[in-house]
Amino acid sequence: MKALSEWSILDSFVNALFVKLLGADPAPGAAMFASLSGSSARRGALDAVASVGLAADELEVFKAIFSLYRTGAKERNKIAHWIWGYSPVLPHAVLLCDPNVKLRYDAEVEVFMRAGAGPELSPPVFPRDQLFVYSEPDFVGLSNSMQRLMDLVARLTLVLHRGHPVNWEGAKFAQLSQEPEIRDYIDRHKGAEGGG
Repeated sequence: MKALSEWSILDSFVNALFVKLLGADPAPGAAMFASLSGSSARRGALDAVASVGLAADELEVFKAIFSLYRTGAKERNKIAHWIWGYSPVLPHAVLLCDPNVKLRYDAEVEVFMRAGAGPELSPPVFPRDQLFVYSEPDFVGLSNSMQRLMDLVARLTLVLHRGHPVNWEGAKFAQLSQEPEIRDYIDRHKGAEGGG
């Protein structure tokens, strides 16, 4: 629950960044953003606004942060949308299964049941290799990732208040752009551009 609630807080930080990127009259754009359903539509709108509203170095930092965001979203989506399970063999863990895996298994069971299920037929076996085991350290790690993302998004929003004393002469932006995850992303992408 902590990881899920932190994701909603992170999304509120992303919304604040979107409003900041809209510029002088953010109300119409914010209303359109709020009307978008689906995370991919919202991410597309955010990417579009960032691509026209940010300088090249700011856009690099934005892309680095939202690369981390997309990775976090995949993990969050498992917890929010996958099927939870429990096994007495793993009393200090929970199991997660992709609903599509369960759906395919249900279809196999239905075919088996319709075939008459005689002794010559083997019933389908649930693909246990498709079960993911989550324990407390996994959830703590996810929570830590969410908190780190909140920090990065909040700092980016803050430094985009250009000319504000909080970012005097770009000092805070320079610090943000040197954060290890951001630096790693930028270096990898510059290396890929140079080598390809």
